[in-house]
Amino acid sequence: TTRTVVPFYIALAIQLAANPDPLRLIRRDCLVAHPIDETRVLVEWLTHKTAPNPKVQRRSFDVRKSRSAPRLIEMLLAMTEPLRPHVPDQDRERLFLVHYLTTSRHRQHDKPASLIPYGTLNGPIDLFITDANKRIAEWNRDHPDRPRRPLPRFAPGQLRGSVATQHYLASGGDLLAT
Repeated sequence: TTRTVVPFYIALAIQLAANPDPLRLIRRDCLVAHPIDETRVLVEWLTHKTAPNPKVQRRSFDVRKSRSAPRLIEMLLAMTEPLRPHVPDQDRERLFLVHYLTTSRHRQHDKPASLIPYGTLNGPIDLFITDANKRIAEWNRDHPDRPRRPLPRFAPGQLRGSVATQHYLASGGDLLAT
């Protein structure tokens, strides 16, 4: 469902620093062997803003890290594989597939699953933030000496800029290093 897929979308958006819609449209075959280093894997996707000539974007990740983008993609591939036969043909090779329990929009196509629609991301992201902030409040109540900050509200389009900001801050304000 969107509730289970959106945390993966958020984590991948942060790690890939991808624009929101090209990330939503990423293909299932996005993992590519690194040409030199066997401990790394490339994640590749197309930028659709440059249509009709989309460009490939890629990032390299260490696959030994359990929550690296390739590991999250492998988990998502396994989770969504059973949905593929129930998705319209044009979206079967997409990564972010979701099952719809009761929406007439999808039943009219006789398909109970589809690519996650861009317009529906804000609701599940808000739900994710609400759930996370409840867990943070519980943590803060139990660990007053080590409080955590609650998550702010955000939209999918803000994640890419936030990643760039964090890289800039981590570099100590060195724009060239960023």
